[in-house]
Amino acid sequence: MALFLVKTILGRIKFGSMPPVHTISDKAFAATLYFFMIIAVPWPDPAAIIFPIIMTIGYLNQNEESTMFITNDHVDENTRSIFKDLKGPFQYK
Repeated sequence: MALFLVKTILGRIKFGSMPPVHTISDKAFAATLYFFMIIAVPWPDPAAIIFPIIMTIGYLNQNEESTMFITNDHVDENTRSIFKDLKGPFQYK
């Protein structure tokens, strides 16, 4: 929650409003939350095991978008990832 608030304040200060960003990690986080809610209602015990994994995905998503706001002067809403310029075994394809 704190990372979201930092990202929101940073976006408002730097860009004047919260720019819409549609990264791959954002879509992955939204999909995992959707399936988590489906699993959590009938099976709360497995959901408790999956919850930390989902929060890790959310944490990485907020960090990626915050980094995007800090490093760019203009944020394109169709930016897929900040990791697209990596070289080596972590190269984005």
